[in-house]
Amino acid sequence: MGMEKVERILLRDIAGVFAAFGMQEQSGPDLREWYTDEEKRTVLLVDDDSYIHTLYEDEFSRAFGDTIRLVHSYSPKDAFGYLQNHRVYTVISCVLFPDDEVSGVLFLKACKILYPSLPFIVNSTMDSYTEECAEADEYLVKDPDMYPLFSTVERCLGADSSTEAVNRKIREGDIDTLFNVGFAYHDLMEYERALEVFRSIIHARPNGAEAYRNLGFAHERSGRYTEAIEAFRHAVTLDSEYAKALYCLGNSYVKLERYPEAIEALKKAIETDPGYMEAHYCLGVIYDKFERYPEAVAAYQRVIDIDPEYANAYFNLGNIFEEMGSHGRAIELYQQAIGANPEYYEAYYNLGYVYCTIGKYTEAIEAFEQAIGCKPDYAKAYYNLGIAYNGLDRYFEAIEAFRCAISIKPDYAKAHYSLGVAYGKLRKYSDAIEAFTYALMIRPDYAKAHYSLGVAYGKLRRYSDAIEAFKRAIAIDPDYAKAHYSLGVAYGKLRRYSDAAEAFKRAIAINPDYAKAHYSLGVAYGKLRRYSDAIEAFKRAIAIDPDYAEAHNNLGVTYLKSGMYKGAVEAFEQAIMIKPDYAEAHNNLGVAHLVIGEKKSNLNGEGMDWHLDYFMPYPNSTPFYD
Repeated sequence: MGMEKVERILLRDIAGVFAAFGMQEQSGPDLREWYTDEEKRTVLLVDDDSYIHTLYEDEFSRAFGDTIRLVHSYSPKDAFGYLQNHRVYTVISCVLFPDDEVSGVLFLKACKILYPSLPFIVNSTMDSYTEECAEADEYLVKDPDMYPLFSTVERCLGADSSTEAVNRKIREGDIDTLFNVGFAYHDLMEYERALEVFRSIIHARPNGAEAYRNLGFAHERSGRYTEAIEAFRHAVTLDSEYAKALYCLGNSYVKLERYPEAIEALKKAIETDPGYMEAHYCLGVIYDKFERYPEAVAAYQRVIDIDPEYANAYFNLGNIFEEMGSHGRAIELYQQAIGANPEYYEAYYNLGYVYCTIGKYTEAIEAFEQAIGCKPDYAKAYYNLGIAYNGLDRYFEAIEAFRCAISIKPDYAKAHYSLGVAYGKLRKYSDAIEAFTYALMIRPDYAKAHYSLGVAYGKLRRYSDAIEAFKRAIAIDPDYAKAHYSLGVAYGKLRRYSDAAEAFKRAIAINPDYAKAHYSLGVAYGKLRRYSDAIEAFKRAIAIDPDYAEAHNNLGVTYLKSGMYKGAVEAFEQAIMIKPDYAEAHNNLGVAHLVIGEKKSNLNGEGMDWHLDYFMPYPNSTPFYD
């Protein structure tokens, strides 16, 4: 019996559940075919009784060892959240959940609609509950695409679910049943009907705070936040210590971005119920949004004190510490979030991001791969996996990662751009040009892509194309110093030295400490035989970077061309001291000594043709990464 063929399994006791998993020789469906040796399967247990969770944990551990992972949820609402973000192979639901906003039967019904192939084991000793589940299941199998009123409403109101049926229940004084009807409509996202029911209850019991709270909840779910606030405030007026209403009031204020009022309402909810975890969490989110980090940290920590397994609180704390630059603490918190929820792909992603930030690329790769394992279509994780591979110079693997990101999200401009960068690192410049072009088709104002496209053109000696690309980058971002610098380099390769000098000066105006730009300006001046200006430019480059061997060498060349022989010798010697294997500097020092010797012999260089020239920085000093 393959997994896709399993619809629902109704069992009366825990022995029947274990029999279904092949633990005993009893009649019933054999579920073991879902479980292979190669893959660990997840079973979601939904029950509000901690004893049941302990019982299942012990029995499953003995029966299956570590081949099955039992995930615990204490309410259908939480279980829905888990199902939306994780892969689950079986659900075991045990009781009615009468105190929860979502009943066990409605949980089964919704699972049938949303996850029609998901095996669902109903385990209960309550005959009435089992019969309800069977009724719901049979009904939905007949027409799973319909989303009508489920049997909870039908049982309460009869076949006629009209307004008159609601009024009849009011006349009978059966308000409690109407609450269940309102909840059912709400759970089925029939908010208008839910509003009608709760308004009827309020009309019958105008002093009932709970009905106002539920009315507000229905308004809030249908996006009517102003009306929701009015209802919640009325509930609080009737019962000033109604923590749930205060919490909902705060939540609706958040939806309308009325944050001071939201904070006030949430604080009152916490004063009424200090253990109200959701209120602490929501308060933390608000503080976090406005970078009130100490208060946010305190709120999230209180959440963890109440529930040490609350993964989102660890995750948000990790984000705060990462924002504050406390990378080590952020890593610990993301790991704790993962410990609380091993399928938390966002936590794996952020963990990888932090590792990348601090240069731990191997660890980052592992984290991104874990994120992808939890969410195979996670384009951002593939993208950052590629960035991590780039950090280790593993460019072929980076290319594959970027391609995966693009296959998931074809309009991912950054992935196309980074693919081009990786190609550039492998000197596959034509492929790089293609990738950058795709990035620009998606995002024409992508200044970095224009810049890197220019670099790729330059590597192929297509300097005119490079100039146009750099100009486009500058048009988008006039303060893009590297683009001005690279534009100057491209002009230099075309011997347009005056244009090159102007471009270098613009780069320096943006970034006065740009040593390479000062150096290249000196080269341009040297080519124009403006030796005094060249000397000053090289000196400024050296002042910024005293170990800039090329600047010392070209300063020596300029001194020599200007007849300043002693200065030339000193400059060449300094270049060699910084870079002992600098062949050009050794050659130039030899030329300087020969020229000095000729001068002493009164030859004045006659008949000698010593070739001395400047070394332009292009292409090696024009990087792809910006």
